[in-house]
Amino acid sequence: MRCDAPPPRFLHRIKQHVVLIRYDDRLQLLDLKAGKMERLLKAEEPSDLVRTDGDTIYFLRQTVRCESYGYRLKTLDGKTVLDEWYRPRDRLCAYTAGDAPKTAELAEPFIEAVLQHDEEGFWVVTAETQPRLLHLTTHGRITDMLPWQADWAVCEAKFLLSPDARHIALSILRMDQDFHGCRDLVVMSREKKAILKTVRDVDLRNSILDSSTPSIRMEWLGRNTLQFGTNFSFNGQVLNVDTSAISESSASKPDLRQVTADQRVVAGKFETTFGQVWFGHDKELAGSVLNAKGDWVSACLEFSPDAQWAALTSSDLDCVVVLDGEKRSRRRLIDGWCSDLEWLGGWGVKP
Repeated sequence: MRCDAPPPRFLHRIKQHVVLIRYDDRLQLLDLKAGKMERLLKAEEPSDLVRTDGDTIYFLRQTVRCESYGYRLKTLDGKTVLDEWYRPRDRLCAYTAGDAPKTAELAEPFIEAVLQHDEEGFWVVTAETQPRLLHLTTHGRITDMLPWQADWAVCEAKFLLSPDARHIALSILRMDQDFHGCRDLVVMSREKKAILKTVRDVDLRNSILDSSTPSIRMEWLGRNTLQFGTNFSFNGQVLNVDTSAISESSASKPDLRQVTADQRVVAGKFETTFGQVWFGHDKELAGSVLNAKGDWVSACLEFSPDAQWAALTSSDLDCVVVLDGEKRSRRRLIDGWCSDLEWLGGWGVKP
């Protein structure tokens, strides 16, 4: 006989015998030694993980139960557009484990989506009549407040912060926009708290073979240069954020290997530019995932959430390497190429 309940999903190890799981739409602590399970929230509301940081679990308390995660589409002026989708009204909460565990709500506004999280906090879109894009610290303080238009579909938004964290790039679906064919590119300034540039109706129809819904593929080539295009290619489109100029020529792509020390961005124990990484203040390159021309990434590079470690596929696609920022050392992890790298566990957890 098959059970209707979904299998539990293991998310994070809190202690040697205690793991965090999601079961029956709720986050629960499973004590393997005692053989018992306890909900993070005593209430019946569903909950879902955002991230962990040591003994602290950041999660969403869902006040609106989801009946369906699917979209409802409709035809408008000969186009297929988004009509309805699940609109969460979540609370961002923190659970701190210990002898006297406690749970606290971090911020007042209801949240529709967490677009990205970093070491300092969370980029969220509020669930309001007039939504806002906020950055919330891990203590619930609002450090950034940027505009978010009411006709932007939060469920399809993609977020990318520039290397120096001064600019935000967004792939946006408008409610009147062809769902299958195009998106808007929006670039914001954190300092000016305003939209700097909008490229409307970026054509994505040549990504029709992708199994996911279309979105603009975005990569920051430096502090002020953004490359963008379809899911499968960039088509040579490069935006200069300072001048708002867009070049359609692939010849405009710079050789990303040619960088000076002052162009590197500090990331924990490392320094980095697009596709390259150094141990702090080293002249010799610790790793690169750029292709032979130095104008595009040919492999994977991912930093751990606390930026104490980095993992990358070697440029010749021969193996996966782990860099230890503290010991300034390299370790060959596995032989062969991989298509994706993801750091699991909490901030500061060694691989």
